[in-house]
Amino acid sequence: MISRFFVFLIAIVLGLSPGPPNVDPAGTVVLLDAEAENRLSVGDLARLELISNATTGYTWVVDDNEYFALVSDEYIAPDTGLIGAPGMQVFTFRALAEGSAELILRYVRPWETGTAPAQTITIRITVE
Repeated sequence: MISRFFVFLIAIVLGLSPGPPNVDPAGTVVLLDAEAENRLSVGDLARLELISNATTGYTWVVDDNEYFALVSDEYIAPDTGLIGAPGMQVFTFRALAEGSAELILRYVRPWETGTAPAQTITIRITVE
């Protein structure tokens, strides 16, 4: 089970916080729950924030999915000044098609092939 302290997920439908310049600032905030069904509409933008530590070589990688297009993937370094402190990996997705889907993310070192991910997150989402 993934620690809620380590990973928190936030989706911003149509974008309320700073993000890609094509995001409408008058949106709705939806908290994605890895243990529940989440709902979006076709065309919605969803913002997902995951704690990540790039200094360890690990990064979150998104598995391909026909229901979502990855719009952006950005790493935001911590402002603590501490060496090795975790930052935030921020993803923006667009819902493409109606249906039930699983958005799967793996926390891996991309150069280590044949190695199991350190963590895997599966988020169930219904696109209407």
